[in-house]
Amino acid sequence: MLRSVACLLLLEAAGVYSKPDKTNCNNGAAYDTSTGKASCGGVQVDFFNLLCGATFSQQRCIAKWTNPGGQEEDYFFMAAGSGLSGSMLPTSCNAMPSGLAMVQYYPGSGGCYPAADLAGTQATYTAGSDGTPSSVTLTFAEHDDGSNVRDGYVKITCGQTTSGFTTSGDTNVQAKYEVDVTAPCGGPPAPPGPSPSPGPPGNYRCVNNTCQEGDGGSPYNNCADMCGVATYRCYNNTCVVAPDGGSKSDCQKVCRPPFTEK
Repeated sequence: MLRSVACLLLLEAAGVYSKPDKTNCNNGAAYDTSTGKASCGGVQVDFFNLLCGATFSQQRCIAKWTNPGGQEEDYFFMAAGSGLSGSMLPTSCNAMPSGLAMVQYYPGSGGCYPAADLAGTQATYTAGSDGTPSSVTLTFAEHDDGSNVRDGYVKITCGQTTSGFTTSGDTNVQAKYEVDVTAPCGGPPAPPGPSPSPGPPGNYRCVNNTCQEGDGGSPYNNCADMCGVATYRCYNNTCVVAPDGGSKSDCQKVCRPPFTEK
């Protein structure tokens, strides 16, 4: 849908835009749709309850707005569980496929379009001053219906109380539909861990794919990164370069903050 430049500037000035967060939650942003939970910045975020994973309601799991053309656009969403299917939506949406995370609906005309898939969803966040999330985002997977590719996201601004869901459609990025809400993001932060290892003292240079001590070099951690031989250990729930560690992928498998299920 084309938007005029004037309309885009007006929306931007009004603060409507809310771009997705960029820091990956644990496990490289991978999101388990069955549990609907993700570990982000030492906090377990319960998307299952926040975003209609347990039960779907057309009245509750929806964000509405009036687009610049004067049409009402509704966005149904279900960010966990089995996702949306046509039978859960208004009659004109009955032909929708299953496993959807978001559906775009025009109540005036009855137009209904798959906006994003649930499988492949990723979780990201932005850290606040204490390292815990100030906001978290679920970015859904693209849906390709053969003629159009669409996707969308839900951004949660972490707060003490829950607001209603709002949207500005795809005015931020064309064919990438946005839903926003303020809500409590989860439990307490993980306890602090030991400080990262500084690596062995001295200066190092990369020689034949190994870090060798010598004049005019750099600290070991910098050399290891440049030389492609970095090894990692888990410190404070983060994989950091350390000379006595293992591969980054092995570190990421075990480097997770402890959580208590509620």
